[in-house]
Amino acid sequence: MGGGESKYVVPPAGEVIRRLKPRGGGSGGSGGDGGGGGGAATTLEARTSVLVWNMQKEQNSGWAAAFERLARGRGLLVLQELHLRDEATEAALVGAGGSGGLECVMATQFVYARDGTPTGVAVVAAAAPVACEAQVTPDVEPVVGTPKASLIVEYRLPTGGDGSGAGGGGGGGGDGASGGATVLVVTVHGINRAPVEAFERQIDAIVARLRRHAGAILLAGDFNTQSARKLAYLHDAAAGLGLSAVSFDPDGRTVSKLSRRPLDHAFVRGAVVERAATATAAADVGGSDHVALTFDLVWRIDGSGRGGDGKA
Repeated sequence: MGGGESKYVVPPAGEVIRRLKPRGGGSGGSGGDGGGGGGAATTLEARTSVLVWNMQKEQNSGWAAAFERLARGRGLLVLQELHLRDEATEAALVGAGGSGGLECVMATQFVYARDGTPTGVAVVAAAAPVACEAQVTPDVEPVVGTPKASLIVEYRLPTGGDGSGAGGGGGGGGDGASGGATVLVVTVHGINRAPVEAFERQIDAIVARLRRHAGAILLAGDFNTQSARKLAYLHDAAAGLGLSAVSFDPDGRTVSKLSRRPLDHAFVRGAVVERAATATAAADVGGSDHVALTFDLVWRIDGSGRGGDGKA
């Protein structure tokens, strides 16, 4: 960083996770234990529409309009480079999807020293989280000295896969949360310019956590997989967890300017993937330097409430 005061502040562990709730539900930090709140539903819908997007810290003037269009009708938003710059940004998050009832969990990578506003990764959903856990990399990016973050959020799944979205009990297919099967939703911003070993350590930490979960998983984000080694390491790690890569049609994912390898990915276990595509409208593509990914997940739930056979 050189001499002088740093532009960035990495928060202590107890202040990494932030919660934003709709309609006066309040906001603030969380120790990672989760719990319901606000007006959000108790389970995700049996068919959940997903948006995965690196928002480029909302630096593009067209981000708000693009976000409103991309998020409309979706029950799960998996975001990277979210910058909570003002109340308007917070309102856009919890009001996304057209329902006004979404709840946001954010893991802060760093806070801007100039104004105290945080940036990081987030999961926004139409259901209240059961639990949440942040992983901030011990490794930092060269020059700027900032870490990257991953966020693991657990949600309850409905007891049937018929599209009804009804909540309920059943056997536990998750991490021990009561009330039936659960899914872990993981949003990742991969470490970028640090040595590749730093990226591998980041992925290893995520994998170690996901191995403790027997149910459904969605692992997605901007992994910064510019090199063949990073891309192969990510795919091998996902395969080792029984996750399948989501294939997009059309596939207009953002690629590295040098290697032409895709940077953004999604991997799934315990759900059928439908309507996977990338944003194509010029206004939506122009909302960030990353093209948004969209798809539907139909959760595989058997009669006991477990998360199916664990295959995508």
